[in-house]
Amino acid sequence: MTMDYPACGSPVTHEVEPHRPLSMSLSDVLLAADKDERIEITNHRYWGMALDEMYSVLNEGSRIRIAEEGEMYPNFETWFVSNDVEREALSNPLTVTFDEGQIGISPLELQIAYILRLAQAADSLSGKDFEEALHLYLTFEERFNTEQLETYVKELGVKDYYAELTGV
Repeated sequence: MTMDYPACGSPVTHEVEPHRPLSMSLSDVLLAADKDERIEITNHRYWGMALDEMYSVLNEGSRIRIAEEGEMYPNFETWFVSNDVEREALSNPLTVTFDEGQIGISPLELQIAYILRLAQAADSLSGKDFEEALHLYLTFEERFNTEQLETYVKELGVKDYYAELTGV
């Protein structure tokens, strides 16, 4: 299955850290608000809470989780885009190709800042989110645009966590 929506989080980390089990991963998937994908999702043997009412639930600002039929993990938390950073993720996705298909991901700079925001929300510099951001930062440090990363860091309000990240 090809996913045409950018994901944030675990798919990127799994590609650069394959020993981490993807089966335990939770990923985020952003959707444009004008798409009702229930039929497409069920045709690909996925299920989710409130899937029959997916569009209305998402349109109300709620999030739903979607997983392969009969499975709980991995799963995707799905929601409609609600801010400029999320719109940026939709408009400039990178494509990761797997043997089974492709997935669109947000730019690495946005991935790192977004994961730092998760670490900040958990109030943790030692948890899995900070470690994931650090791993991506160190792995791709020579490939990403530092100025763009710092713009995302500012937009997401994670300057202190970024300072910790760059100080490691």
